[in-house]
Parts: sequence; structure tokens; C-alpha cells
Amino acid sequence: MSASRVEEREKLPFPWGRYAGLLTATLVMFVGAALGNEPLTILKRSFFSGISIACIFGFGMGLIQIVDSEKRRSRRQSKGKS
Repeated sequence: MSASRVEEREKLPFPWGRYAGLLTATLVMFVGAALGNEPLTILKRSFFSGISIACIFGFGMGLIQIVDSEKRRSRRQSKGKS
């Protein structure tokens, strides 16, 4: 990989939502198989639960990053005034 590509990847936030969604979908799949549900039912449930958890988790992490950046900005401004 080129140096610029590495720098671009380092700037991206960690994909917590994606990993949470994959973990949720996997757990739903195992629970559905253990309960003996039909394969199509397991597929639907794991897909929709994974997508919904990934979106909710990603949205939450985005809000946390926004709030954190606002706190940093306000701290910098208050240090500059004193």
C-alpha cells in the first residue's frame, strides 16, 4: 500500500457499527439454529437484526464523536481566553 493510502485509512473511524452488526447477526443465526427454526426464517432474522444494530450502533458512535469534538473545541477556546 502506498503511504497516502495508509494515511487515509488511519483517518477513518473504527467501524464499530459494522462489527456489532456482524456479531449480532451471528448470534441470531446460532440461536435460530439451536431452536430449530427454518433456514429462511433464520436468514431474515439475522439480516434484519444485523442491519438494525449496525445502524443504531453506528449512529450512536457518530453522536459520541460529534459531542467529543465539541468538548475538545470548547476546551481549546477556554484555554485560549485565559
